[in-house]
Amino acid sequence: MSEPDWTTAQEVAQWLRVTRVSIYRLIKKGLPFYRIGTQQRFKRAEVEAWMRAQAEATIPTPVEHVRASVLPDPKPVRPRADRQQPAMSIAEARAELTRLMTPAEVATRLKMHPDAVRRLIYEGKLQASYVGGRRIRITERHIEAFLRTHARPS
Repeated sequence: MSEPDWTTAQEVAQWLRVTRVSIYRLIKKGLPFYRIGTQQRFKRAEVEAWMRAQAEATIPTPVEHVRASVLPDPKPVRPRADRQQPAMSIAEARAELTRLMTPAEVATRLKMHPDAVRRLIYEGKLQASYVGGRRIRITERHIEAFLRTHARPS
C-alpha cells in the first residue's frame, strides 16, 4: 500500500524530525499547504520539492555569520590619527575564527568572574561578537586590546 497523499502538520513534523511549531514557522516562510476547514494539509511531494529548493538556496552558514561579525566593517571609516590599526587580511580573519572564546574562558584567563567579563562587554570596554543570537564570543585580538588599554601598572 502506498503512502497517503495528504498529511497533517503533525505527520510532516514527525517525517522531518522537527516540532509542529517549526512546521508552522516553515509555513510562514513559504512551505506549501492547503487549508481544509480549520486545519492545514500537506502534499508530501510538494513538501519534498520545497525542501529541496530550500536546500539548494544559498543560505549563509553560521560560520559565515561569525566571519561577517569578525571581519572589518566594509563601510569606509576615517582612521583616527592616534589609533591606526592595519586592516586584517582574509587569512588572519580565518585564523581569528579559530580563536573565539566564551566569557567563561576569558574569565579564567583574566582571573575574573564570568559576570565581570560580561559587564565589560556590555559597558563597551571589551569587544565581543554575538554568535547565533545570544551566545557571546571574544577573540584573542580583542582580549589583547583590552589588556593594552586597561593594564594595571606594576
